Amino acid sequence: MDISSVSDPLRVELNKELHGRPAIRLGAPARVSHFAYLSGEDGGVADRKHLQNLCDRYGMARPPAAGRHYVGDFGPFFLKWERHTEFTTYTVAVRSGRDIPFTVAAVEAMPRDWVEAIPGRMLVALNIELVDSDDQVAKEACFTPFWHKDVAGSKVAGGRSSVWSDFRIHDDSFMRLAILADDLSEGRAGRLVQRVIEIFTYSHMALMALPVAREVMAQSSEIENKLEQTVSEMSHTTAGSEAELHLDTLLGLAARTEHQVAQSSFRFSAAKAYHSLVERRFEEMREVRIPGSQRLSNFLDRHLAPAMRTCEAAAKRLNDLALRVDRAAGLLRTQVDLDSQRQNKELLISMNQRAQLQLRLQETVEGLSVVAISYYAIGLAGVGFKAAKAAGYPINPGLMTGISVPFVMLAAFLLIRRIRHSVLKKGESAKVSGL
Repeated sequence: MDISSVSDPLRVELNKELHGRPAIRLGAPARVSHFAYLSGEDGGVADRKHLQNLCDRYGMARPPAAGRHYVGDFGPFFLKWERHTEFTTYTVAVRSGRDIPFTVAAVEAMPRDWVEAIPGRMLVALNIELVDSDDQVAKEACFTPFWHKDVAGSKVAGGRSSVWSDFRIHDDSFMRLAILADDLSEGRAGRLVQRVIEIFTYSHMALMALPVAREVMAQSSEIENKLEQTVSEMSHTTAGSEAELHLDTLLGLAARTEHQVAQSSFRFSAAKAYHSLVERRFEEMREVRIPGSQRLSNFLDRHLAPAMRTCEAAAKRLNDLALRVDRAAGLLRTQVDLDSQRQNKELLISMNQRAQLQLRLQETVEGLSVVAISYYAIGLAGVGFKAAKAAGYPINPGLMTGISVPFVMLAAFLLIRRIRHSVLKKGESAKVSGL
């Protein structure tokens, strides 16, 4: 039954990934050169194109357009190419014959111009000598280039082989690693070489976070000092303009902190992942201590572990600093809100006082208005009474004018009161409509 029509294309890609990193098959004696070039997350296209140029030169099949792994036998040398997230590795292997170890690098079998034109920044350059442990001359010659005493070594692969290195960059700009193979098949020897290569590569990639951590520590110290100074000044701040200046300062510190987090978070996360891979590879090698020598894992742990703890401390300090800046900004915002509420309260009290004063003035004006209206109304009434007497009516104009005074004043008062109530009612209606 053909089930290809119902198979998800991703299934095939995932299956290729399981088989995409085959180990090099090597037999002692052999010589290996390994390089790791940091080309960034977007450097895969240039790295792949450079590999295609090499394949074209030797008439080899090109790697897949989106491939991340390539293994090829070019005749004079064997090449393994691998693209990682942010770096690319090149592993070159040749048969060494009876050459003296570490006198000729395997990479010399490759075109010099092509090697010099590899894109990116070279981070790791490693020369490996794989020799038969029964070859006493080759064994002794392997240790001659390690001119100092700080050489680490471990038994691996069940204690039948050993790996030695001084972890130093020598005059030829290569680090050196000697593997004394004892009855290892080509497949096992290739996997052993692959593991030690990954240990060296991943440890260097992990250490890339150390300069970042030191820079973060220095920047964090500056931000902390400025934050402490600002918080101290905040406790004595009363004016609104000073609070605004402090808020601007805190916003600037928050921006610097977030910038540091954005610049370092990937590097610290990657370092943690690389460090865990190094530890895993040591477990896979089944490392055993050689009496009188420090183990490879002990050497790396003594230097790599403190660097990783520094990175963890820098990341934690940066995150704590971001929280402290946020808390300080929150306190300042609370202080500004309280000041605003206090000012609003004082403003409302002042407005209430002005309203009461206006009410008193209005009542005074209303009283004066009653008097003025009554005065003119009584005057008009007096004229009317005099006219009635002249017309022959038997009345006393002065007496009638005096009697009309309270009635006129009462009428004026009621009229003004009615007008005021009408105006207030219209104002309330307009206010309700606006809401």
